[in-house]
Order: sequence, then structure tokens, then C-alpha cells
Amino acid sequence: MSTKAIQGKVDLDKTKEALTLLGREEKTLPLGGGSWLNTPKARDVEVVDLQDLGLDSISEDGHELVMGATCSLETFLTHEKTPETLKTAIKAEANYNFRQVATIAGSLMSADGRSIFALAMLALDAVLVVQPGDEKIRLGDFLPLRATQLNGKLITEIRIN
Repeated sequence: MSTKAIQGKVDLDKTKEALTLLGREEKTLPLGGGSWLNTPKARDVEVVDLQDLGLDSISEDGHELVMGATCSLETFLTHEKTPETLKTAIKAEANYNFRQVATIAGSLMSADGRSIFALAMLALDAVLVVQPGDEKIRLGDFLPLRATQLNGKLITEIRIN
């Protein structure tokens, strides 16, 4: 994993273990904040808890702002380097209580056509970094195929210029 900007906190062994669990045949989903998974589902699912992987930080890498996938919307909102347009979008997206638990990656995974946050991230040409393999996927390319694109994979960070 070449997550240079957040590698000091990322637990690579736990990330590999999470990827192994996500790659099983059963429908296993990543659990970051749990806001989307707490809504009723048509079938049972198993979850892999991501909270101890160290994917909740925000840092800079050159001219890019790098957000860990499990960084909460509230943390992102209050970070000094978050662009004002994104702060406005986050406030419109969710109330304070929801922002405390909703993660950046989870919010993008569950976004529908009314998501102001997803629209703002699209406008900023956000890039998702997916493991294994440090695969970089533009958010605009990812959203239409997100239901199948992450089978056995894990978003570890989101990058914007």
C-alpha cells in the first residue's frame, strides 16, 4: 500500500485481514460508521469492522488533500484544509448527529442522485484509492459501477486537489 500521506497510522496487517474477509464468497460488507448499514436490508449481511485500520485521518500529499475512507463527515467538515464549497455541501448533506458517524467512503457508496456531497466531490474530480493494488478510480467512473466494482476490495482513501 503506497498510502504515503497516511501510512504512519494505517495498520497494514489488519487491512490485509479485512481484504481477506471481504473477498469471501458470502456477502460481506465493510463497516465504517454504519449509517448506511443500519438501514433495513432485504437480506442478511456480514460485516468487517474497519475502525481499527487507521483510515480515519486527513493529511496533505503535495497539492492533494487525502482523506482516509473512515474519516467522518464531521471531521472532514471541521478540518482547516477542507474547501468551503465542501463544507457547505457536507452541512446540506446531513445533520450534526449523522455527520458524527457517517464516513466519507460510506457516504459516497450510498449516495443517490440527490447527494450534494457526492456532487461536490464529483466537481472536484475526487479519486478513490482502492486496495489491493493501490488502484486509483475517479469518482465519476466509480459511481455507476459501484455495486460490482468493490467485490473483495476496499476503499482506503479519497483524494482531491
